Amino acid sequence: MMADQLYWREPLWLLLLALPLASLAWQTHSQKTERQLARFADPHLLPLLVRGQSATTQNRIMIFMAWLLAALAASGPYLVTEESEQQQRRAIDIAVIMDISPSMNGEDVVPTRLQRAKWELKDFITRLDDDDGSRLALITFSANAYITLPLTHDKATFLHFVDALDPSLVRQKGSNLRRGLQLATDLLETSKPDGRAIVLLSDGEAHSPNNLDAAKQLGALSIPLLILGVGTEAGGPIMNESGRFILENGRPVVSKLNRSALLELAHASGGAYSELQSDNSDWAPLFTRLDTLSSLNPYALDSRKTKQLFPWLLGFSILLFLWVGSRRVDTLAIIVATPLLGLTPDALASPWQEQQAREALQRGDYQRAAQLYGEIDSYNGYLGRGVSAYREHRWHQALDWFQHALTVATSDVQRAKASYNSGNALAQLGELTRAADAFREALRWKTNYPRAALNLNLVAAEQRRRGDAIRKQAELSERQTTQDAQADETDEKTTTGELTVRKKRSQATRPQPGQAQLPREESQSLSEVDLQLRGLREDTQTFLSKRFARRDRLDGLARTGDKPW
Repeated sequence: MMADQLYWREPLWLLLLALPLASLAWQTHSQKTERQLARFADPHLLPLLVRGQSATTQNRIMIFMAWLLAALAASGPYLVTEESEQQQRRAIDIAVIMDISPSMNGEDVVPTRLQRAKWELKDFITRLDDDDGSRLALITFSANAYITLPLTHDKATFLHFVDALDPSLVRQKGSNLRRGLQLATDLLETSKPDGRAIVLLSDGEAHSPNNLDAAKQLGALSIPLLILGVGTEAGGPIMNESGRFILENGRPVVSKLNRSALLELAHASGGAYSELQSDNSDWAPLFTRLDTLSSLNPYALDSRKTKQLFPWLLGFSILLFLWVGSRRVDTLAIIVATPLLGLTPDALASPWQEQQAREALQRGDYQRAAQLYGEIDSYNGYLGRGVSAYREHRWHQALDWFQHALTVATSDVQRAKASYNSGNALAQLGELTRAADAFREALRWKTNYPRAALNLNLVAAEQRRRGDAIRKQAELSERQTTQDAQADETDEKTTTGELTVRKKRSQATRPQPGQAQLPREESQSLSEVDLQLRGLREDTQTFLSKRFARRDRLDGLARTGDKPW
């Protein structure tokens, strides 16, 4: 069943329909003028003597209709076609539970357990079929558990929130796995029994009681628990946020992978268990179990189709006005045909090519997307080529295409978008000053551009960090030089050989003239962390930290045990 609904973008323009009343007053005046002209000639001779005579009744009707259509076009009418029946696709609803307790900072897995778990989740997402309609939810737990992201089809947003996870997001530490399992069960309550699953990434250091009972309840509800164990049996010490080892009874705590507990949970729920592997085979047992879920979960698709009506209304209005004004068929034909002569043979092919290019870009086939966009000689084609190069980390080529798009842009919105993307490419190239100028340019073209404003702030903050690092290094260098000079003056008893060795050691640690050396830690952070993603991640972490704290207050959080890791 299809249903069409009419909407108006600017309904106030319908007030233009009242203007024909003024036309009636004008017609009354025109009739008086015609009576005066009738005194000078007979009615059948008057049309031959006077040009621009009053419009006939037929012409008045056509003018009124033309005005009516113009007023309707100005109000922006459009039809929205909706499918009344709910569409269903094959969909598996998956609640992912991520352990962010301090034990996930363990370094027995390189680089850390939590970072490795994030990488594994990215691998998990890439293995999912993009066309199956599966939905993902993200739940995190430490001393409490939190719904970080409800069920969604947006895998990019899911991975963005995964990337922001860190044990520092929560104030009270612990490992309340049972609460995480309960939240996952609640999220999957409306999903079909054979079309839902829970994926858990944890080291098994769960101190909450009755975890096994929760797993058995999942089995009774036909919700398999698919567990990926993160860690090693040998384990490793755990560091807190200050970089110090967590102590218990005066000795460093050693966290180990609790394989037996995780295996028991998976078996009780009718799920599967696997561990980290170096050959990317760790997800195979879990996907084998996941592939057995084949139920249909209904969800509404955005099936609305919009049909703009104003071009047709405006077109017919113009035709009527031209017909009344010219009264000549040949003149009217020339006026109508002139715009059509400007259409190129490729005008109808371009939208289809752009659609294919966008689809290639969305599925990660950047070379194909660049090829398709290369066949489109327009702003969208140049911008698409730039995006394709950007996704492949070819920053210089991306910058060239973005700047080319800027030169052919025909609107302020297009210029803002091209400038914004140029700024991103320049930031990736480390040219922060030019990147800041590009973001400012984008904001000049489009004042309400939150992404450009955010990235401008990120670049400015990065410039301040680099400046502070250079100043710190200069101060350290100056302090070291002063100390060396004082040592040379006071240590008169030092032998010539010892003094030579000391000077060489001092020169080796001193920056050479003209070199602005950053401290090692600062240099690594600046070279290894992507500016834009880091800024977005920090912003998301602030949001999550406040949300988690509010959840703790609402839940009246109490410590789950005596082991805060």
